[in-house]
Order: sequence, then C-alpha cells, then structure tokens
Amino acid sequence: MVARERTVNALCMFAAAEFIRSRVNALNPGNFDAHRYIIADDASYFYWFTPADAKAFDYLTSKMARNISSFFLPPVDFYTRLLEKSVKTKALSSTDFYDDKITDEKAFSVVSYIYDLSGNEISDHIVGYLVYDHARPELQEALRDAFDRQVPHGLNVSLVNTLNQQSLCLSGDCQRRPEIRFKVLSEKYVIHYAISLSGFAMHDTQAGLLILMAPFFFVLIMMGLKSWLNESDLKIYIDSLTGCFNRKILDIIKRRDLSNSSVVLVDCNKFKAINDTWGHVAGDRALQVIANRMLSNTRTSDDLVIRTGGDEFVIVLYHAKTADAVAIAERIARQINEYQFIVQDKQVPLSISWGAAEVTEGIDDAIQFADGEMYKMKQTKG
Repeated sequence: MVARERTVNALCMFAAAEFIRSRVNALNPGNFDAHRYIIADDASYFYWFTPADAKAFDYLTSKMARNISSFFLPPVDFYTRLLEKSVKTKALSSTDFYDDKITDEKAFSVVSYIYDLSGNEISDHIVGYLVYDHARPELQEALRDAFDRQVPHGLNVSLVNTLNQQSLCLSGDCQRRPEIRFKVLSEKYVIHYAISLSGFAMHDTQAGLLILMAPFFFVLIMMGLKSWLNESDLKIYIDSLTGCFNRKILDIIKRRDLSNSSVVLVDCNKFKAINDTWGHVAGDRALQVIANRMLSNTRTSDDLVIRTGGDEFVIVLYHAKTADAVAIAERIARQINEYQFIVQDKQVPLSISWGAAEVTEGIDDAIQFADGEMYKMKQTKG
C-alpha cells in the first residue's frame, strides 16, 4: 500500500484487502487478477493486490491521484447499483483508454464502488474504488481464447469507445475499412471488425466456410470481452443452486418503491417426498427445473426471482397488476406440470402451488397475503 499519510482508514482497508488477497490466492492458486487495486475515495491511499505493481506509482506524476473524479463517474446510490441487472448500464463505470505505466500499454479500467456498510443503515457514501486494469495484451489473450488460440488471418478487431471514438486495436490492421459494428458491449464500448477475404483465403483453405461462420465467431468475441467489462456486485445475493436471488435481497427490495408491483409466492408440491424417495440430487434437479421456468417467464431487466427457503420462492414483478401476476404464475405452473422430469428411468411428477398479491402497503403484507392464497391452493391439491 502507498498512502499520503498513516491513517486508521488506510490501515483498516489494508487489513481487509490483505485478508481478501490471501483467501483468493488460497482458493485459486496461481490464478489471480494481475492488475487489481483499491483506491481511497479521495486518493489518499492506493492498495495493489500484486505488490510489484506499486513500483511504477508516484503521487507526484499520477493523474489519478491528482484528480480521481476525472477518471470515475459519480456513483449511483447503493440500492440502484445493487439491483441494476444491465451490464451495458453498469459498464459505464469503466474508464476511457489511457497509457498504463505498469504495462506500458494502452488500457482501460473497470470500476466497482466500495460503499460504507459499517453502520446500522446502509450508506450511499463511497469509501473507495476497486479497480481492474485491462491492457491490450490481456484483451488480446481473451480474443485468442474466443478462437481457441487460432485467430484467423486477415481478421481486424478493435475495441472502440463510442463516447470519444478512441480505439484499441486487438488484431490485424485496424485502419482497414469498412469497419462493421457488430456488437455493442456497453453504452460505452463496442467492437468494430473487418476481415480481409484475400488475406484470409491465402492462409486457410477452408476460408469460405469460416467466412460464412463469421457472425458466430464474433458472438464468441463478444462473450469473451464482455466478461472483462464488469464484475458482478450481486454474488452474495445469488443462490448458487438455482441462480435466483437469495432471501438477503429482500432487505434491499423493501427499501425500494414497489408501487404498482405484484408478488407471487411459489412452493413446490411434495418436495420432501421427492427428496426422501429419490435423494437430494434429484431434489436439487427439481428445484433447478422449477427455478428455470420462473426465470424464463419473467423479465430479466425488471423482475426478481428469489429463493426464500428450501423449496419456496418469491417472484417480484415490477409495474404489474394482480391479473398480470396470475397470468405469469399460471404459465409457469403449466410449464412445470408439462415438464418430463426423469429420475432413474422413471417419470416423477412436478407441480407447484402459488399465490399472488399486489403490493399496496408493503411487500411484507403482500407476501403474507400471497402465502395465504398459496396455502389454499396447496390444501386443494392435497
């Protein structure tokens, strides 16, 4: 760590970061982010996860240390940031291209904000920035991985900042025209590409086939590079088995405006019998099937599917009336009933009970009402 002065805040952050670094290295030996660091909100200290990276730093020459606000956009409030699902929107927290002193390459950084969560009430105050530097060699490695280490000859790929038109050439001659905008990675970055058919064909006898498959290849590029643009802020709120949110997210949701929204409470019928008869592996698979049907029938950018217990789920539908919630729940239930769930060559029936309610006074009241409706349905099914 490099600090302007020895402070309690700097020492606390150092201790926390060292603990995280030791855990990351223990869980992922030999696999870590080479250029990752933490900056205080006022640039009073810098912490590098790789100590050697600190050697090139100097407070006197660092543009980031002199004016940190020019590098990072002002953060949104904690809850908005947490519940924002769009990577395109979140990726606005990436910087413009700059000359990196550590690698001597053009690079850009992806920023995740560190909020002050020490008090009884969650604060929107930023105490620091977690920064990931991505230089040209690292992005070129991602490009090679997308093509299974065999980037076609004649392929020209560049990453372009749409806000200022700066570009970072990753492959070939990026000055060749025409450039084709293939895929927008975020509201800030887009991939441009061009392919020299003659150069491609000279080096590959199957060039014609590969040219026809070019759109598929660029989907791979997009997927490879998109993973660098942002790190998820939601990991501690995600249920690892189903991919839904876990019940911790409810504390966050309760602080948001849920007017004109509805909830659906879902419970798996005879789930204990599935576990007892076919084992927990089959039970886990059943939960994944049910969760998948809920996720695929809700809006990715707006709605939330939450696993609140073993086989219990809550669906939060933003800007949806009770009738909308009922229609969605009926569709989910029908798809689950129709699913061919096979265990040890035998079909095991899956079904759910559910209840819906509109949020009028608060989400707790709505969930309680929906729970009562769900219980009535479960009683009729035995």
